[in-house]
Amino acid sequence: MNVWTYACLVVGLLLVVAPVGALVPDTIAISTDPEWVTAGSGESATVTVQVSNSTSGNTSFEGVAIDFEVDGEYGSISPARVGIDSAGRAAAVFKPGTRSGTATITATVSCEGLDEPLMGSVDLYIDHAAPYAIAGLWYESEVTAGGTTDITVLMVDRYGNVVDDRREAETVKFTVGSPAGGAVFVGGTDEITVPMDDTGNATVTLEVDTVAGENIVLVTFPGKIGSRYLTVTGLANGEPSEIYQSVSPKVGDLDPEYRPELPLDGQFTITYALYDEYGNPAGGRQIRVNVQSVSGSLTSGEWLLKTNSQGKAQITYGPSVRAGVAEIVATAVDNNNVSCSQKVGFYSTTPTNMLLTAVPQTIASGDVKDDLISYIKAKVMDSKGNPVRNESVSFRIVSIDNGTTPMTDGPKISNETHTYGDIGTSLVAMTDEDGFATIDFHPGKFTRDTSDLGYSNMASGNATIQAAWNGEEEETVVSFRNYPYLSVRTSVEPQSVAVNGSVNVTVQLIGDGWALQSRPIDVVLCTDRSGSMLKNTSYGGGGGWLYDADKYPGWVNQESIDDRMVHAMRAAKVFVSQMQPSKDRVGLVSFGQSGQTDLDNYGYKFWAGSDYFSNSRGKWKYDDSDDDAYISEHYKNPQDYSGPATRDLELTRTYTDVNAPIDNWLPCGGTPMREGLYRSVRMIMENPRTDNPVKAIVLLTDGEWNTGGNPEGGDGAKSFPGIRTGSVIDYAKGADIKIFTIALGDEPSHDELLSYANQTGGRFYSATASDDLTQVYEDIAQKLQEAAGVNTTMELAFDKVMINSTPTEDVFKYEPLDPVSTSEVKYWTNNGSVFWGPKWVNQAENGDWDGQNLTFDVGDIYLNQTWETTFRLKVLKEGNIDIFGNESVIHFNGTQGKTKLGLPHTFITASLVLDETDATTSNIWLYSLTVSTEDPGILVPSWNLNYTGNKSVTQKVLYQFSPDNIWWDGTWHAADTKHHPSDTDINGMYSSRLELKKEGGWYKIRVTAREDTPDGASAEITRTDPIQVETRNVAYIKIG
Repeated sequence: MNVWTYACLVVGLLLVVAPVGALVPDTIAISTDPEWVTAGSGESATVTVQVSNSTSGNTSFEGVAIDFEVDGEYGSISPARVGIDSAGRAAAVFKPGTRSGTATITATVSCEGLDEPLMGSVDLYIDHAAPYAIAGLWYESEVTAGGTTDITVLMVDRYGNVVDDRREAETVKFTVGSPAGGAVFVGGTDEITVPMDDTGNATVTLEVDTVAGENIVLVTFPGKIGSRYLTVTGLANGEPSEIYQSVSPKVGDLDPEYRPELPLDGQFTITYALYDEYGNPAGGRQIRVNVQSVSGSLTSGEWLLKTNSQGKAQITYGPSVRAGVAEIVATAVDNNNVSCSQKVGFYSTTPTNMLLTAVPQTIASGDVKDDLISYIKAKVMDSKGNPVRNESVSFRIVSIDNGTTPMTDGPKISNETHTYGDIGTSLVAMTDEDGFATIDFHPGKFTRDTSDLGYSNMASGNATIQAAWNGEEEETVVSFRNYPYLSVRTSVEPQSVAVNGSVNVTVQLIGDGWALQSRPIDVVLCTDRSGSMLKNTSYGGGGGWLYDADKYPGWVNQESIDDRMVHAMRAAKVFVSQMQPSKDRVGLVSFGQSGQTDLDNYGYKFWAGSDYFSNSRGKWKYDDSDDDAYISEHYKNPQDYSGPATRDLELTRTYTDVNAPIDNWLPCGGTPMREGLYRSVRMIMENPRTDNPVKAIVLLTDGEWNTGGNPEGGDGAKSFPGIRTGSVIDYAKGADIKIFTIALGDEPSHDELLSYANQTGGRFYSATASDDLTQVYEDIAQKLQEAAGVNTTMELAFDKVMINSTPTEDVFKYEPLDPVSTSEVKYWTNNGSVFWGPKWVNQAENGDWDGQNLTFDVGDIYLNQTWETTFRLKVLKEGNIDIFGNESVIHFNGTQGKTKLGLPHTFITASLVLDETDATTSNIWLYSLTVSTEDPGILVPSWNLNYTGNKSVTQKVLYQFSPDNIWWDGTWHAADTKHHPSDTDINGMYSSRLELKKEGGWYKIRVTAREDTPDGASAEITRTDPIQVETRNVAYIKIG
């Protein structure tokens, strides 16, 4: 077959097949012109359909029609069925309705030969019509000043379509004005234009003015809507930043410690004002008011106040049954840093009773210290035990007893202007705010001239002082002495208490008295200068057949930087500085090597300065690198000693002579302790004095005796005149010489040194470092002073105490506190520094209270020392109570031997009821506001009120109106007012009836209540959900 024949066959086949496929469309395209139309506008859009065959490209078909469809809500299309033209096209016209949105137009091809429908669609966009009305407005109508709120508006066209930004974004303009011009929109401008978004909202954020008040926003809309105003109220209820207080009666003194005072029947009113950070009143905020009694028994407690719309709140305090001072602290609940305080006081003006005491009741005589006094205190009280001020009390000395010891000057009493010493001469004093009339008692004086025939080193006297007030007379006795003793002081807080309330009782025992005439002291420092005093270490182990254990120890313990001898010399000088050259003598004895002493020839010279060092292999080795330099700096080498123990300095009051012999101490040789002690005893015995001194030896050593025999005698003991080979310790004891022993370092025998001290009445110490040694010497210097009270005990009896001058049982109960019960402490009287304690003990556990007694083992109290205890008692009965029973007593060994002292009169007043002080706050709460519809057009709001004050109160019912629940007028209109008189119970439920006969629309309801005073309490409650009411003629509210 040739090519031409083949081609003809192919064309023939095509002509046979083409009529079937080419006459059936399989492709459709649809479009609109224009793409957008406007709802309700009368505009139209042409919808065009093009069909074709994708195989042949043919667009000419016979018998083909197009069916158009569209959602009728969006508009109509005509004609609904159209045949295609020769080009395969068909067209129809769409006319929009009144709904905006997207109209989907569907075209369906109809012809024979289609196996399945051929369809196409196109979206035609229908824009909203011109803005016509406001459909929505959202914002917070009340915002805290300085806060923010979003303002959102929604517009619709005349057909109700949302005005959005799908085709073209309309805009809304916002302009704001405010009280101080500070209100702006986000971005910092007071005018802003905002486009609508795709949901139809225009939103702007308003930053409200920091000054409270109305922020007026002008909203300008596009189209024919025009402009409208809305109001955002900046509320004065921000977080508190400052607080101020005013007190009535007025506080005239800016000193925070100043306090106003009123008689018991008076009342304080304290007004608080809270302000936010911008200076606006902080309304509706809570203030926590805490009242604590500072003195007396005023009522304590805590109250919560709520500020009114002006940021103010009040509390009243008083009248009071009890006198005293209270501190009132106010703190903003929402900001604890915002706080203020005020002290106020109450005093009594109706006296009924007087009590008398002396503090202390025993003091030093005037020759001991001429500025010592005792305070004679008369307390004037009312029937409740409250102190009464401005009462006149007369005092006089009614008797003086000085025994057989003549006085150089008699006792006297004085106030600020007069001093009297004659028996019977009266001195007047006025009671102060604590009810005390106080005068000074000046003790008599005894001679200090020891050659005077009337001299006594144990002189004492007594004076009886009488106080008179309003026909009542009370007496108290004050003792004065020229020798060491204990003085007693007591105190109790509070002084007024409710029955079953508690008091804290404090007792002080004070070492007082003959401080300027304490016994003189003769003391010898007996110091070890043996070779081991050159060390500053202890060591052990090591050694061997090749090595000396003293030079190559196995272990080393470094005690200090400097040698023991250097520390001893320094501490000895400190000790001497503690003595009084006018009466105290100091001597020096040292013991060690006899004869020529030269450290350069001493086998243990390497101990000088640094003793040992650890080499590269970690082994200890003697260190001689610093010996010469250290010896040159700290010692005077060589020395020549006349014997194993030498009297380096005889007893002397010339302390400038002491340092030179101390500097000559050079450590070397053995430890002849026995001879050192003997030479010390002999120095004291050979230099007697007639003024009865305290005699003592201070023995310091770093090792046991190893030459000259045992200090306590026996075989091998060196013989001395007067004791032969007997005990040097007994020799010292027989001469009334106390031995204080100090073990320096880790090596001496503590048992031996402890025994020496115990046998002679001294004390044993152990010291390992320079600071320890210095403190030891300082303590010994103090112990050598005369004790005011030795082996002191105190027994406090509470089984029978005086109430209103009548012995009464079962008045108190001991109260152990958790974790602190009875506390005890010792401290220096002058500066209060503690040197013992504090310690705590529960005396109920040790059985003390079983007999209603408290027992204390105080121990020794020296001059210028104070022992103090504090414990707690529960008061079980009422009346004026003298706390300590007659059997309460203090025992001690004093200068005159065994001595006992009673406890001074210490009074409290207990009452059955102690809810003394009225504290009132005014708060108003409104709650449970509901609004019901009784009949069409009638609203009935109901609410509850709770009020804690006693002033007159005004309630108001307010409403706010909107005709469309969109735009509100922004003003709260008063509908009615109800006045409640003061001192009436107004708590309960209220309701009102609102008949609307003029203007139908939407309503919000608010109820307010306020005290009828400028700074009074207030409250409000709002039903913010709008309530629709049908149209009527008039509107009014009536409260029932």
